[in-house]
Amino acid sequence: MKVTYNSHKSVSLNPGKIAVIATNTPVVFNEIMGGLNDFNESVKFVDDSYNSLEVTKMIDLDSELLVNHKLYEKYSKDIIKAEIDNMSLEYHEKVDKQAQQLFTVLQKSLFMTDLPIEVSYDGDLKRLLSYSQIKLSAEHEMGPYDIIASDLKIHLECNLKSIVCFCNVANYLSKSEFYELQTEVKRLNIPLLLIEFSEINERSFYQESNFLFIDQDFIDWKL
Repeated sequence: MKVTYNSHKSVSLNPGKIAVIATNTPVVFNEIMGGLNDFNESVKFVDDSYNSLEVTKMIDLDSELLVNHKLYEKYSKDIIKAEIDNMSLEYHEKVDKQAQQLFTVLQKSLFMTDLPIEVSYDGDLKRLLSYSQIKLSAEHEMGPYDIIASDLKIHLECNLKSIVCFCNVANYLSKSEFYELQTEVKRLNIPLLLIEFSEINERSFYQESNFLFIDQDFIDWKL
């Protein structure tokens, strides 16, 4: 898969690899972010056969770290679906049994009132898991690296085909953390797209990435 911005060179989005589009030009940065948000048509995605792909379906734009990182809130439906799909028959039966016991206790309690009220368990695991208020442990305490890593793991565990995308990651990660992130992306074997506002002399930060820099004269530079 590849991503392109207007007539500039394309950047490959390979499993296990970080792809970076960087620029020091506000016009370019704003247009790319607008394209990823489907506000304009400046950004295109194509598959390996060069068939066009719908931007909104191909990208999960999680934007700036520490600003917009309520991962469970965003992916709750996907996480619950994955939990149900991966639940063994043994555990499914255990959950059903415990739920039936809970509803029986509730029904007995209601019998003590002088109202014709009944409760019943319909076996809907999706609804039951939603009521259980599942959440990512200590999500509010996550640092920038943890947010990215958790986002990638959610995509892997939930079998999501969309590309995770963050912007200005270099503002949050040290070089050692970025190297660790590259290792994690390779281990998980899924792609990661970064949109960075930076200078060309900072390109060494992105070593071993699929890197494209667009300068103020709209000239392309690759590592």
